[in-house]
Amino acid sequence: LKLKSLKESASKSDGLRIMIARYPIRGQTIEDREWDEFRVSYIRNMLNEGDNWDEYVVKFTTEIKNNPKALEAFSRLIALASSTTVTILCHCVDENRCHRMLIKRMIEEPDN
Repeated sequence: LKLKSLKESASKSDGLRIMIARYPIRGQTIEDREWDEFRVSYIRNMLNEGDNWDEYVVKFTTEIKNNPKALEAFSRLIALASSTTVTILCHCVDENRCHRMLIKRMIEEPDN
């Protein structure tokens, strides 16, 4: 499982590339956009209220663990990553403060 910013060039070693960007994507349903609002709210809070990263980590992981739709997607991602190289992509430049790092951590450390 690899992480990359969309600003980085694609390479063959990326394997299957999956974008989990925080911006709405054309064709999303209203339910999907509600999920995006959760991610966008973190960015707004960071800009307006200072550093809320620890709070975001708790909210994000709780949302994944309590959302059947997210758990289904998460299970498919785990299955894919066990059989092929998967690269998770997002617009964020700093992968250490991005939801893609949280997804990777949840896959590699499922008990945390």
